[in-house]
Amino acid sequence: MRYGEPLSDARTPLADFFRILLIVKRMNDVFGKLQCLLVQEDEVGRQGGVVNS
Repeated sequence: MRYGEPLSDARTPLADFFRILLIVKRMNDVFGKLQCLLVQEDEVGRQGGVVNS
């Protein structure tokens, strides 16, 4: 009788771990872009609606 688990079962927790890391990275990317847009919008508002090029 063999001891162990099928490789597909053993890889599942590791795959879940990396999937979570990818989700967190994507969320950071999205929130970073959103924050950048909000800061730019705030700066434009402080300048009286004039956009500097």
